This record gives sequence, structure tokens and C-alpha cells, in this order.
Amino acid sequence: RSFVAAIAGRAGRLVDLGSGGGVPGLVLAVDRPDLEIVLIDRRQKRTDWLERAVRRLDLVDRVVVACTDATAWPSQDAELVTARGFGPPEPTLRLAARIVRPGGAVVISEPPAGDRWAPELLAELGVRRTVIGAVARFDGFT
Repeated sequence: RSFVAAIAGRAGRLVDLGSGGGVPGLVLAVDRPDLEIVLIDRRQKRTDWLERAVRRLDLVDRVVVACTDATAWPSQDAELVTARGFGPPEPTLRLAARIVRPGGAVVISEPPAGDRWAPELLAELGVRRTVIGAVARFDGFT
């Protein structure tokens, strides 16, 4: 639920990178019926499962499942981007920064201990990092 808390007060389209088994994407879809959500995963087996879950949860009117490589997703397509276990920190944040619209936010899961975000990367992207529970929210995208 840290992802839900991290996007409080935000609205619009949310793109979840590497949705896999549906966490956090499906949780966000259930808890935030005001959002339009895109679940992206490049593995057909996973997206088939996600499509079934979306139907069972009666979310088909506002949740789209896309079987594609996230690097092919259009730039500035969403107000919010989430990722949990997607990949190494730097490429994940760079990809999310490309997809998020100016003024949007990116939320990425955090490890239990330590800081994996290079200050140079945050400075280069011009973003602020806020830790909320088990996630980091990045704001300041222009």
C-alpha cells in the first residue's frame, strides 16, 4: 500500500512498468478507481494472466494490459509511472522519466536498507526523491 500512499492527491494515467503478477498495478487499480492504468509487461504469459485478473476484478473499463517492451512505450504518456522490481535503479528511473509527463511523479520500490540512488543521477534529471514507506517518489519532472 506504500504505492497507494505515494500517489495520494494525484490523478490521470498511470503506467506500471514490468507489471508481472500485478503488484502494485492491480492494487492501485482497486484502491484508486479514479485512475486510468496501463499494465506493461513484455512476457505474454504474464500479460495473459493480468488480462484475466483485470476481467475478474471488473476493471476492464479503465485498466489496459500491454504486452510490449517498456522501452518502446511513448514518451510523456502518463502523469504517474510505477515500478516494482523492474530493473536496476538508473535505467528504471531514466525510462520512467521519459514516460512521465512534466509535473508528474514516478514511484519505485525501495530496498529494505541503503540508498541506491546516485545523487548525480537525481541532479541530472532535476528530480527530488521522497521516501514513503517502502517506495521512493520522484517529483520535479519538466
